[in-house]
Amino acid sequence: MKRRNFVLLASAGVVAVSIPAVNYFFYGIPDYDKKLSIPQLLSLIWDEEKILSIGAKYSETFAEENSERDLARALFADPLNQSYDKLEEMTQADFDEGRMVIIDGWVLSKTEARQCALHHLQNQKA
Repeated sequence: MKRRNFVLLASAGVVAVSIPAVNYFFYGIPDYDKKLSIPQLLSLIWDEEKILSIGAKYSETFAEENSERDLARALFADPLNQSYDKLEEMTQADFDEGRMVIIDGWVLSKTEARQCALHHLQNQKA
């Protein structure tokens, strides 16, 4: 095989492999357990309707995070560490570092509010 043909073939291979990877990285929704979109602690005090309502209001207020992809990436950045324990750590860190939002008079961590918004978006699709 001539060097020129080899370089063209190799370049085509690199492009063929990288296009799906780039597409996923910029436009894909990461895999995550859909059950983790329900805030565990808040589900003890709120019903499904209230969680969805808070999620809808968060989505309206923070339009830059109004997609399943953005919320899933914010909540589940580490695909190997997706659990309620990890979300609880993130929630505690939000409160410790002052990352809170007030929605309907409730002071929520960004993590909890994002979970509500993600759950709201999931229910819109269903």
